[in-house]
Amino acid sequence: MKALYKDIPTEVKEYIVMTSSMNGMMGLEMYRKCKAIEEKYPEWFPWEHKYKSIPKQVHDAYNKEKEIVSQKDKPTAAPLDLTTNKDLLNVLTKVIEWENEQKEMAAQQRKKDKVLWDKHYKKYGLEFRY
Repeated sequence: MKALYKDIPTEVKEYIVMTSSMNGMMGLEMYRKCKAIEEKYPEWFPWEHKYKSIPKQVHDAYNKEKEIVSQKDKPTAAPLDLTTNKDLLNVLTKVIEWENEQKEMAAQQRKKDKVLWDKHYKKYGLEFRY
């Protein structure tokens, strides 16, 4: 942590509470408030300011390539066909296997995402955040 809790500006504390409690889901008003806090206190948000300083064409190239990769790696649906399989234990076993496969696929996707991120952003010293 950058400093002791008492040294953190009140608005930065609010930002931490808002972003951690919303788990990535927030309305436009809250989003704008968070962005304003980032702008007001750049020393508390070095990653965000470094990201903003990177040329737009780098972001565009990353997003374009990320979209192409995402289209190829769409997750599959859970194997739930209760019309042909009446055995609940068998269905639950298949669902657990599917969930484990999805977790493994997500871990592999995070690795691919990091490689793609590093390809575009590593030269700017911006570490990957997942």
